[in-house]
Amino acid sequence: MGKNKKYHCQCSKCSKLTYVDVNGVTAPGQLISSGQLYIHGQKDNTNQLLAQAGFLPETHPEPLASEVDDPLKVAIPAFEVFQAALAPITMLCVTLAAWLNLHVGVSRENSSIFLKALGFILSTAITSIFSVLRFTGAKLETPSLNIPKDIRTVYQHGLEPQIIQTACCPVCYKPYPVDPTKPEEKIPDICDWRKSPRSHACGAVLVKQVRNPNGTVQRLPVFTYCTQSFESWLQFFLSRPQVDQELDRSFQKQQARQNMPQPKVMRDVQDSPAWNGLRHFLASKYHLVFSFYIDWFNPLTNKIAGPVVSCGAIVLYCLNLPVESRFLLENIFIFSLIPGPGEPDVWTIAHVLIAFTKMMNEFGPPGKIIPTRQNPLGVQVAVRILPLIADLQAIRKVAGYMAFNATQFCT
Repeated sequence: MGKNKKYHCQCSKCSKLTYVDVNGVTAPGQLISSGQLYIHGQKDNTNQLLAQAGFLPETHPEPLASEVDDPLKVAIPAFEVFQAALAPITMLCVTLAAWLNLHVGVSRENSSIFLKALGFILSTAITSIFSVLRFTGAKLETPSLNIPKDIRTVYQHGLEPQIIQTACCPVCYKPYPVDPTKPEEKIPDICDWRKSPRSHACGAVLVKQVRNPNGTVQRLPVFTYCTQSFESWLQFFLSRPQVDQELDRSFQKQQARQNMPQPKVMRDVQDSPAWNGLRHFLASKYHLVFSFYIDWFNPLTNKIAGPVVSCGAIVLYCLNLPVESRFLLENIFIFSLIPGPGEPDVWTIAHVLIAFTKMMNEFGPPGKIIPTRQNPLGVQVAVRILPLIADLQAIRKVAGYMAFNATQFCT
C-alpha cells in the first residue's frame, strides 16, 4: 500500500492542473509519486535560480497577457551577449599559445596543435553546459568559441613585427622597390647598377620564373632584403608601461642637471659632453637618441673549416633608457638582416643603407605622431642617431673612415 501512495504536488507545472480529493472536492495540483514529487521540486528550484541569474523569465507571479506580448519583459539574453562574454576567454587562449611559441620555444606546428586541442576541449564544455540548460526548458543557442586553429592567425593581430620585403640585386644589393598599388610596375630582369657612368652594368639576374600548382607562371625576385618598420616598432615600444616610466625618469634627470657642471667621472653616455650638447633636441621625453650598430657574422658558426657565409645585422639601441635596461632584447630594434652569402663592399653598402636613411629622415624634427601609452591619440616623436658602434671593417664601410695609409678617402 505504501508503494502506491500519492503525494499532492503544487509545482509551477502541476498547479495549472486540478484533481478531486477524497472528499470529492476539486483542488489545484496533482497527485504523484514521491519520486516525481522530488523531481518536480528540483526542477522548480533550478528554474528559480536561472530566473534570478537572468537566463529565464520569472515564473511567479504569472505574467499578464499584455506583458507576455512584450518580448522585452520575458526575453532571455541574446545570442550576441553570450558570444561577447566568450571574447576574453578567446583572447586568453591565443595569448597563452603565443607565449608558448615565443617565450617557451614551442614550435609553430605544436602551438597550432595546442590551439586545436584547447578549442575542442572548451567547445565541448560549452556545448555540454548549454545542453543541460536547454534540458531545464531554457531556449538557448550554443555560442561558438572562435579560437584560431593556426598560430599564424594569432600573429595577424599585431603580435608579429611588420616586415617590409624589397627585391634587391644579389651582387650589388641595389634595391628595386615595387609599389603594390601599381601592378603595372615590374622588377627588371637584369640589374642595371653601374659603379660609374663609364663602367659596365652589374648584369645580375633579378627575377626567376616559378610555376604554381594551377599551372600559371609567376615572376619572383631572386633576392629580397627584409627590413622592419620602425614606426610600428615605436608604437609597440612606447606602449609599454615600463618603457614610458623609464623615459620619464631619464627626462627628469636630464632636466635636473642642465644647470649643473659637467661631471668629471662619466658612468654612462648620458654623462658625456656629447649628450649634454643635445639638450636643445632633448626637449621632450619622446625625443629619442639611438645608437647605430652594424656587424657581420657567420650563421654557420665561426669555424675556420667549412663554408664561409656572412650575414649582417643593423640594430638600434635607445640611449634614453637607463643602462640596465638599454640592451634587453625587448628594448632593441633590429632594423634588418643583410642577406649573405657575401658582404657589400665600400661601394655597395650605400644600397643597404638607403632604406635606413629614408626611415630616419621621416623622424627628423619636429617628428612624427605616434600613439603612446600616456597619449593614445598620438604625440610628436623625433629620433636622432648619435654614435656608430662597429668594428674597424664595418666603420670603414659605413662611415667612410679609412686606414692610416689610405689615399682614396672618397667611396
